[in-house]
Amino acid sequence: MQRKIALSLALVSVLAAAQDEVELKSLEGVTVTAQRSSQSVDEISKSVSVVDKEEIERKLGKSVPELISEAPGVSIVNEGMDSGTVNVRGFSSSDYRVPMFVDGLRFRGRPAFEYSIFTPDQIERIEIIRGPASTLYGTDAFGGIVNLVTKRASGDVHGDWALSDTYLSTQYQSANKGVQNRLQLGVVGHGFDALLGLNYKHGKDYDTPAGKIPNTRYNYRSLDFKGGYSFADFHRLELVTRYTESERGVVGTSVGAPGTANKRGFQKYIKEAPLREKYVALNYEGNINDKFILDSSLYYRELYTHLNIRPYIGSFSPRQVDNYVNGPKVYGGKFIGKFVGDNLTQTYGVDFYYEDWDSVYQSVNNGPRFRNRLRTKQLDVAGFGLLEYAFS
Repeated sequence: MQRKIALSLALVSVLAAAQDEVELKSLEGVTVTAQRSSQSVDEISKSVSVVDKEEIERKLGKSVPELISEAPGVSIVNEGMDSGTVNVRGFSSSDYRVPMFVDGLRFRGRPAFEYSIFTPDQIERIEIIRGPASTLYGTDAFGGIVNLVTKRASGDVHGDWALSDTYLSTQYQSANKGVQNRLQLGVVGHGFDALLGLNYKHGKDYDTPAGKIPNTRYNYRSLDFKGGYSFADFHRLELVTRYTESERGVVGTSVGAPGTANKRGFQKYIKEAPLREKYVALNYEGNINDKFILDSSLYYRELYTHLNIRPYIGSFSPRQVDNYVNGPKVYGGKFIGKFVGDNLTQTYGVDFYYEDWDSVYQSVNNGPRFRNRLRTKQLDVAGFGLLEYAFS
């Protein structure tokens, strides 16, 4: 058995943190990316939980936040359809201390709504790092991170053309007459793999023994595509696209702080109509030689939200406020190189994003729209390094 010692070098910030042993010993065969490169979960010097494909399929009907909350030390504050904030060891995603990543790429812009963009049918596995991960994922990852790994077509990509992972699934919930459907079409062959998914969810207000819960209806539509070309044995180019649009109510009070027992004057009725995401990414991963592995990505994401807010009747606040949130538009990427030696493995990388918040417009009582937030831009660039030495 080999023992490893890991040394992390952050070029932007250095945080000293105790590293826990991996707790999910039964998942030794699972490959995760907690160290910004693929490796077996039993080799990682961080506290990591993995919700794999089999567990996701076994727990049909659960949302992505509900699956995440079953990991040790993790909880969620649910505030509507398949959404909410994630808390890891006392740190919350609402203040960007537990950022969400998708296929290893940072997701920014909607800390209270981001999980409503995905359904479990789209997810291959969920990786959860508990504890500080700032040296590899940036200073906002002080509480940990959640990485959603989306599905791709499986099978022999170098063989003849064949269907792969093709199915139609449907689920029904009697509590709100809710339906959840996914049509998935996959094909592999001659070096190519492609997976197309169409998703639809619809539900009315939840019915409970105490009566209906108002403003809990939702409507969700999305399309996702992941296609790749593998060549020269150990090289792969990949294109990922996604379009999502959802409308839903938020129960109780203001966004990110749900509940029905609120004092008069607090927000009671909030409707998201819609939340829209457009996303495209181009990825490359390959073995440049037997000692050097390169993993690189470039992506673009655009978000838009219309929030309709109605305060309590009888309060002195306006009867209705509409917020139109344009953005952010995010351009980002990563470049990670891994040098594999006999005993020493070195991983170096650069992670960056450029965030452009266009504006926020507001309308009171269906009146004219006025700008209440100026356009802002932000560029974030970080470098990191990881040295791992194996004592054989």
